[in-house]
Amino acid sequence: MSLGKTLGSLGCIVGKGILAGLAGTAAISVSRAVGMNLTGREPSSTPARAVEKVLGIKAVDDEHEAQFSNMVHWGYGTSWGRSAAFSVCSACKALKRASSMGPSSGARQRCCFRGSKSPHRPANGRSKCI
Repeated sequence: MSLGKTLGSLGCIVGKGILAGLAGTAAISVSRAVGMNLTGREPSSTPARAVEKVLGIKAVDDEHEAQFSNMVHWGYGTSWGRSAAFSVCSACKALKRASSMGPSSGARQRCCFRGSKSPHRPANGRSKCI
């Protein structure tokens, strides 16, 4: 596989992971907003306080802390999507290597592809964004 195809595949994985993270974070945000409206609960400042503690910073006021908390929420959720995409890709590649040694390698590779929703097509041996 050429460097260009490898980098293209990596870009595809990262892109899909970021989109998955954004979608998941949006779903959680909607759920959280509905819950806050139903119960009258205030937004949580825990994400902001946790990062403030780690970085040794402090928000100027409550408005800035709420904005910072929202930024942390979106950044954290999006990064989990990217991490999950890399994990799925790594697991699929490991299964591909292991299954290529046995008689039923094609079936295992197709199972890996269908089960993981990976952007790779192990059954045909090519790395392709789908």
